[in-house]
Amino acid sequence: MKEIGFTASSLYQAKLVAGKFPCGSCCTFDMDGKSVNIGWKGTPIECLSAWKFS
Repeated sequence: MKEIGFTASSLYQAKLVAGKFPCGSCCTFDMDGKSVNIGWKGTPIECLSAWKFS
């Protein structure tokens, strides 16, 4: 398996979706290499990565 990265567009869309919720403005999305760290008020709580079979 091979890790694939996220585009800037997908990060932007994630921020838009989070902004639709009442507390969405407190969520943070940061790129860490090819993965995305999702946080709450700056504290990382989840890491998201995408993989494909090679």
